[in-house]
Amino acid sequence: MFTLIQNEHHTNRGLRLRRFGLFEERKMNKYIYLVTMCIKMLIFSGSLKANGILLDEIVIFLNTTHSRVAWAMSFQNGLAYMIAPFTIPLLDVYSSRSLCIVGGVLSGLGYIYCGLRLQSIWHLFIGYGISGIGLGISVLPSVMLLLKFFGPNEFPIAMSVFVMFENVGISILPAVLQILRNQYGLQNSLIVFGAVVWNTVVMGVAAKEPHIATNYVADEAVSDAEGEDTPSSKKNQEAENMFQKVRLEMSSFLKHKHALIIIVIESVSLYLFVSWALFLVPVGKTFGFSDFEAVSLSSFGGIGGLIGRVVATLMFYFQKMNAVTSSFVPLLATGVTLLLTVMFRSYYLVSGVVFICGMSQAVVSSGMYGLISTMVCPRHYKAALAAECFLGGFAMQLSGLISGYIRDLTGSGIYVFVLNGAISVSLTPVAILWAFNSNPNLNCEIPYRQ
Repeated sequence: MFTLIQNEHHTNRGLRLRRFGLFEERKMNKYIYLVTMCIKMLIFSGSLKANGILLDEIVIFLNTTHSRVAWAMSFQNGLAYMIAPFTIPLLDVYSSRSLCIVGGVLSGLGYIYCGLRLQSIWHLFIGYGISGIGLGISVLPSVMLLLKFFGPNEFPIAMSVFVMFENVGISILPAVLQILRNQYGLQNSLIVFGAVVWNTVVMGVAAKEPHIATNYVADEAVSDAEGEDTPSSKKNQEAENMFQKVRLEMSSFLKHKHALIIIVIESVSLYLFVSWALFLVPVGKTFGFSDFEAVSLSSFGGIGGLIGRVVATLMFYFQKMNAVTSSFVPLLATGVTLLLTVMFRSYYLVSGVVFICGMSQAVVSSGMYGLISTMVCPRHYKAALAAECFLGGFAMQLSGLISGYIRDLTGSGIYVFVLNGAISVSLTPVAILWAFNSNPNLNCEIPYRQ
């Protein structure tokens, strides 16, 4: 009898140790995955800022206009966001890990293509398009996997840490590309930079499904009153046309109050960020700053943005992120600093204003990414994220095209900043509307599992 009790004790102890080991492994895996996502964000956003280093030179090299080159450069990041909704059906066929690895390979391959084949503006569009597709097919899978790892309570904080590295990339990669440009020339620097971008593959390697599922399932709808999927419903799902499925997913999140306001603010902020990222260095050169001083403006903006991300993370942690702190104040600050940038001619004053501008834009971006998960129900979060990416990508496309056209029309990037400042200030009434009716509505007509 004693032997049986002792064996049972050892068996239970072994089960407890095994469960504890799985818990510790999952805990380690989620932080490893978060680190690799941060590396990917560093490269993703830093590459956009780095493209501005080559903007004027590529215009001269290809004998074309600023609007075309800026459009091609914004095409990369815009396409990355716009194709995100169309990866929803791919998640039913391929694993998140497969999509992230393939995306990482394509993202670097596009730069290498530009370096090898850069002879016309179309080669620039093709190369940046390949890179954009690679970055885009990993956006939705990577974020949804992050949600599975951290769950609904920790997810806003994890997202704040993740997007924080957007500004680390803005600080670092422009200087890296400038060094490569001085060392290897225009085309060879693009080839080497493509190899740097290949580091995004690391995220795909770390993209393993968690062993222990969370209680938060964002993509499983209940098909009947008892919450079980019937065989006929599964067949109907398989028979759905891809575009119809995407359309239904994209429209479903609109049942939630304030979701559209958040996405509009996020889309406009992406428009402003892309324009600011592409034309900050050229504007610095317009002021007569040296190449080093003009490039360092990106570093000041990136450092300010990094501090803004930290501030946003702390606001989420202490539950102080709301319509006023996430939108109204930072949008007003962004508009004022963009206008002040073109009024000053002192390098130190411009650097200080750029620092504040980067910080305010970062607070808006972190606020929108974190708050969207609290404004929709679990069933519709993936659709809301996809819509946020699509409309944001469309805004990024317009940003490069419109800003480049204004630069060609006026002969100076100063007027680009003037328009962007006015746009940012004009968006503050939307934030006020949200602030006066800020209680979220997490209910909808489609039930979901918890």
